[in-house]
Amino acid sequence: IYTTSQIANNLGTAGDETEIYFGEFSEAMIGDSQNLSLSVSTDAAYVDGSGNTVSAYQSDLTLMRAISEHDFALEHDVAFAGFNAKGWSL
Repeated sequence: IYTTSQIANNLGTAGDETEIYFGEFSEAMIGDSQNLSLSVSTDAAYVDGSGNTVSAYQSDLTLMRAISEHDFALEHDVAFAGFNAKGWSL
């Protein structure tokens, strides 16, 4: 059994529902393109943690972006199942 905090446990009108998933992970496949796309800019801007827009040009910064492509699929759709549960706990 694997547990995670990534699935909401406050669903439903009363906030006491969650989603439960069961699966045979040997049926899961992860695809990786093994390509990494890089781009660099001295003109772009970003929003910092305080909500301020920061200009790379004005701040004498170089911004970099890296994109890697991945995918997830099942060999057989019936290998995984999920349902909504009320009052469920481990």
